[in-house]
Order: sequence, then C-alpha cells, then structure tokens
Amino acid sequence: MNYICIKGYPELSLTHLKRLTDCFGIIQHSKYGIPDKRTGYTTDDNARALLVITKYWNIIREEELLELARIYLGFIWYVLKDDGWLHNFVSYERVFLDDIGSEDSFGRAFLACAYTYNVAPTDISLCAKEILDRMKIHMKEIKSPRAVSFLLAGSTFYRDTVETVSYQAERMLELYRKSARDDWKWIEPYLAYDNGIIPAGFLSAYLVLKDTRYLEAGL
Repeated sequence: MNYICIKGYPELSLTHLKRLTDCFGIIQHSKYGIPDKRTGYTTDDNARALLVITKYWNIIREEELLELARIYLGFIWYVLKDDGWLHNFVSYERVFLDDIGSEDSFGRAFLACAYTYNVAPTDISLCAKEILDRMKIHMKEIKSPRAVSFLLAGSTFYRDTVETVSYQAERMLELYRKSARDDWKWIEPYLAYDNGIIPAGFLSAYLVLKDTRYLEAGL
C-alpha cells in the first residue's frame, strides 16, 4: 500500500479505518482502538468512508481501495429504500433502527455516490448511478442547509439535477441574505457543524449554473 505524505504532515494511514471495516460496512464507533460493534453502522459514516476511500483511490489507484469502496457502496445500496429515501442507523445484526434517515445522511450519501459515479471503475460507477437515480426525486424536499449543500456539491459530479440545483441554490441564497451582515457573512446567526460544506455548496452551484451570485456568496 502506498501512502501520501505532504511535507509537514504525517503519512496518511488507513489502519484505523480498515480496523473498523468489516464485510458489511464501517462500524460507527470504537472503544479506543477496538471496533465497538454494539454501536452498529450508519449511512453517515459509510458515506464518509466511501468519499475518502474513492478520493484516495483516484490519487494512488491501488486495487485494495476499490474493495473497500465496494463495501461502503454496498452498505448504501442496502439501506436504500424502494421509495428512494435511505435508512441511517443499522444494528450490528443488520436490522434497520429507523424508518427513515436524517437529511444530512441523505446528503452525505448523495455526495459520496456522485463522486464515486464520476471517477470509479464501471461496476462501482453504475451501482452509484442507480442509487443516485433513485435518490434524486427527493432532492427538492431536503430543507437542512448542510444537507442541501451536500446535494449541491454532489451535483458537480452528477449533472442530471440542474433544475433542482437552481431551486436549492436560491433557497440557500435567501438564507444568506436574511442572516448576513457586514461583519457576519454567514447563512445563520451562529456556527454549528460541518461549516465548510456551506461555502462548498455555493461554489458548487456556481460551477453548475455559472451564476456569479453563488460565487460571491461562497467566497
């Protein structure tokens, strides 16, 4: 296995990620360095793992990474419901623990699948596209700003969503206009979590729609 080492940073190691991964997906939590199987699995974490491992594969092209990508994508396929929504929480015994997952987990899965569809080999790419084709009918229903931003970011890799990108980008721009001041350029009156995906969403909308209003909001 090759590793990337950027000057001033330690080598990238996948040891813990692989330790948490079994044949079904990545375990949600660990007890120190030990996978805590009682915590089961989540779509959130498997989407994160899929995005990381596919991006890494796109740099070093190691076949071992594709096997991990197949596991994480297979998990997302498993939690995909017939109606295009996703479960999020799954027990270690592979039992669904919710009726429908969070909007954030939906958005993260969309982004991970979209990137994977764009760069992965054919068998993985086609599976990712089938998931996206079933998810896209719900994109306009998503309200959470971060979930919307994940969708916008994913749409730069999966371009079958231009109308939805325009609709959701306008919603995000309205949030920005209502909250932003000269000394506070943000969509909310506070900072919460996953803040980096918000400007990434605006910049992604600009890449898809070429509307400079989104570029200005993202910068």
